[in-house]
Amino acid sequence: MPPLNKLITAKTIKLLLIGNSGTGKTGALASLAAAGYKLRILDLDKGTDILGELLTNPASSYFKTNPNAAANVESILRLSDTMKTVKGQVYPVRSTAWAAATDALENWKDGELTFGKVTTWDQDTVLVIDSLTMISQAAYFYHLSLQGALGTTRTQNEWRRDIGAAQSYIKALLQMLYDDAIKCNVIMISHITSISEDGGIPVRDPITGAMASSVTGFPASIGRALSPFIPRYFNDMLLVKTIGSGPGLQRRIYTIGQTVDGQVVNCKTAHPLSAKKDYPLDTGLADYFLAIRGSHPTSGA
Repeated sequence: MPPLNKLITAKTIKLLLIGNSGTGKTGALASLAAAGYKLRILDLDKGTDILGELLTNPASSYFKTNPNAAANVESILRLSDTMKTVKGQVYPVRSTAWAAATDALENWKDGELTFGKVTTWDQDTVLVIDSLTMISQAAYFYHLSLQGALGTTRTQNEWRRDIGAAQSYIKALLQMLYDDAIKCNVIMISHITSISEDGGIPVRDPITGAMASSVTGFPASIGRALSPFIPRYFNDMLLVKTIGSGPGLQRRIYTIGQTVDGQVVNCKTAHPLSAKKDYPLDTGLADYFLAIRGSHPTSGA
């Protein structure tokens, strides 16, 4: 390995974007499209409609900045598993989302559009997975389908093995995305799961409502064992947080740890001297990419 001053600083950003539902995580992607990045999105949360509103409405600041920004959202693959209800119970009829997601990473096709293997994408492209929470559920259903167990009642021991298997699928996915063979930028969107200091489900005081022990917020996957280890697969973990309410409500992106709903959510950045401590939501991701990379794609405004 050459000395540090001979190394070329990587311009690829692999980022975990974490926050509660409704904080604006998916909408924050609009600033990247407006800045000229090509977005290809695996949408398992079915929440990308906001991007159409933000990027095509003439009243939007993004449209005013770059009227062609919507074209930079090159592909959105909406993936879900078919569910049905029988006697009050909801269960998957078949598992397709996990296989479709992993197939897309090997050869991304969207109608007549073909973008090839993710390892061939360049540094002006952003792979978005929205969200880790839902793709983890898809991995769980996929494992059940392999066992012929979709819609069946599992014993406690079977359930634990099923969760462990799904976590192995997710871990393998994270390892692949972390690998240097992936040259494009990666944004993994995730909700927050609360884990107490003993690794279990947090308990609140029945009288005060306060947490009975120290609680940390981690990326929500499946089960709790994997969540504390997920950030190690990303050099950057940013938090989207809502502050205030009503007319004074603000949404911001943080690069340093914050308290959310009584729990600590740790953040990190590989570039603490280049990045700010926080950014406004509407321009935050583009601002952060600019601070790290030094410039936006030539297709930007």
